[in-house]
Amino acid sequence: MITPPRLRTPTDAEITAAAIDLGVIKPGERLRSRDRAKVAKTIQIAEQLPPENDEDETPSSDPIALIAQTRADLIKAGVPSFAADRITAAIAPQIWRDNPGAAHALTR
Repeated sequence: MITPPRLRTPTDAEITAAAIDLGVIKPGERLRSRDRAKVAKTIQIAEQLPPENDEDETPSSDPIALIAQTRADLIKAGVPSFAADRITAAIAPQIWRDNPGAAHALTR
């Protein structure tokens, strides 16, 4: 039988700091025990995730890719898909106009 790796138990200070960062509590408030367990589990899961390499990602200059990425980011942030569709449709023209890679922006 394969046993999963043992997870480190976060300290009280780490749990409290994470709860404040996540907006579960305000500074100076006490953390309820059920929330404490959820925040501790969140810390453990976050420690298992691979580090993000934001420097490696270069922003796309393709307006279609930017529009698609905007919609994906909205959904990832928890916005329902129907609302993400409407928001994306509302801002897509501006992204298209502002992007130097757009077909209308080509100089002759």
